[in-house]
Amino acid sequence: MKKQFLVLVIIAISFIGYAQPWSVNPAEFEFTMNIVGQVSILGTIEDDASNYIGAFVDDVCVGVCSPIEDEGEFKLFYLTVYSNQSSGEIVEFKFVDESENETLISNTVVFESDGIIGDADSPFIWFDTEEYASTDILEFTIEEQVSTAEINSTSKTISVLVEHGTIVNNLIPSFVLAPGASAEVNSIEQESGVTANDYSSDVIYVVTGADQSTANWTVSVTVDNSDVAQFDYENISVYPNPNAGQLFFDGVEDNVRIEIYNLAGQMMCETYCDFDFSIYISDYPAGTYVVRINHANSNMIIKRIVKE
Repeated sequence: MKKQFLVLVIIAISFIGYAQPWSVNPAEFEFTMNIVGQVSILGTIEDDASNYIGAFVDDVCVGVCSPIEDEGEFKLFYLTVYSNQSSGEIVEFKFVDESENETLISNTVVFESDGIIGDADSPFIWFDTEEYASTDILEFTIEEQVSTAEINSTSKTISVLVEHGTIVNNLIPSFVLAPGASAEVNSIEQESGVTANDYSSDVIYVVTGADQSTANWTVSVTVDNSDVAQFDYENISVYPNPNAGQLFFDGVEDNVRIEIYNLAGQMMCETYCDFDFSIYISDYPAGTYVVRINHANSNMIIKRIVKE
């Protein structure tokens, strides 16, 4: 009932008596869909009351409206699109500003009877240039990376090389998407600089563009071992392993930094060793831990221990 009411309201709004540059006769069509959106021209949201957005199929106008006032602003368009096909038609758009300048909108939609795209809180965005109406990931960085991420917009892949010793199963990336786009991983919305993921295997980002098109991006994270100096591991021992209480270190230099992480990437301990060094881990939960020894003769030495 609410959906039917919304459709009726949008239809009514679309035909308020403005001097519209295009016209459409609803009686000539059988099906409708509705779009709630905003228009972005040269990166600026248009907000003049005399603006118009028009929908077209094969240069035939199938919908037109001006923006609706909301708290003194004219940013939202409630556009009804008409068709005699229940689905499948490619709908293009044109925009006319207050100076009667006409702009061809770059993004399109596929008609679907009774469909509703966008709402007042998350409006569909009509863009004037293709670079904004895309499903691209424009930038992708991880704090631990050692070089710029390789972004391939053709194959939709991103490769990131992170420093030796990085625990990759709880990394938080920062990224920039095309304007109006959003991203999900395993149906979880991703927020740049906030959402963590396990990159021990490839991660698939599903990016939805402003025109509601989608693309799958594959992100691969590799740990850099190329510059790690070879070190005689026989001279370093961390024991006993498995361990229930006190962890001993032999063969490490004085004042070398030692870090212990759980497999979620949480640092459990950070300290500096000395002669006959040991760490008490009796209060650690049972499980596997990663010991990182920042030795002077190598970038980093990694040991795994099991706490019983």
